[in-house]
Amino acid sequence: MHKASPILLTLVPLFYLLTAIVIAALIAYPVSQSLNADFGLARIINRITLGLLVLGIFPMRSWLGLSALEMGFTMRISSFALQLIKGFVLGLIILGIVIFILIALNVRIVLPALIDLPGKLSHELFASLRTGIIVAFLEETLFRGLLFGALLKYGSIRSAVLITAVFYASLHFIHGRGVVVPEKIEWTSGISMVPDALIELFNLTNFDSFLALFFVSIFLTCTRLATKAGIGYCIGLHTGWVFILRLTKTFTAVSPNSDWSFLIGQYDGVIGYLVAGWLFIWSALFFYLYSKRNFEAPRIKQ
Repeated sequence: MHKASPILLTLVPLFYLLTAIVIAALIAYPVSQSLNADFGLARIINRITLGLLVLGIFPMRSWLGLSALEMGFTMRISSFALQLIKGFVLGLIILGIVIFILIALNVRIVLPALIDLPGKLSHELFASLRTGIIVAFLEETLFRGLLFGALLKYGSIRSAVLITAVFYASLHFIHGRGVVVPEKIEWTSGISMVPDALIELFNLTNFDSFLALFFVSIFLTCTRLATKAGIGYCIGLHTGWVFILRLTKTFTAVSPNSDWSFLIGQYDGVIGYLVAGWLFIWSALFFYLYSKRNFEAPRIKQ
């Protein structure tokens, strides 16, 4: 198998990402004109970009010559379902401990009035689970499946893990910024917002959240490696995390008076240095437990 240099392995997905952003910016104008709802142009660009990245999974997989197994998917539905359940439970435990600590330290305070509202809790439980499944399946297929699968196939394990983590964390901070008055939206409006969206990557106020997401990716990738055809575990973990995050942001609020507020970042009021350190510990544990396997590329029996 021909191996590529880390530089080339970085440039290919970067070109893929930038192409999706530019196309989204170009077609944002006609899309915004066709929508009756009052959607901001930045939000439209963000959604189109993600949609293009997801749609590109199939042709990119074919072009890269990746099999389902190389993307981490087991051929047995029962095994995949079991991975999802186990990953989900583990995800609840891992992030649940973080949320408990944040509440105990008064970094976030519970809003009991919301929890007591009739039907509010059951509705949010279902909505959070649904959102978690959708987000986790799309993002893990894109990052742990396509991106990491290709990087592992054509590069080294180290570069595959690190490059995937950088792209995963970075994508969360590329957001269209600013507001364009609907009457003034034109073909160039979307393109004019792209530079500011990319510059947001270098906003130092996001460093703690970026670091947290970086180690989130490291841990998920370690899980993917340690379990061979185990992307189901990653999807389950990710689902559990999104599930808890949404519930936390709905039923708790950031306390303005906590001495421990530095533990969370501005990105969502949850992930920050605490999550970064916690996931670093879990990732290090995985490296220690599975170091004898050397995290070799998956060799799965057909």
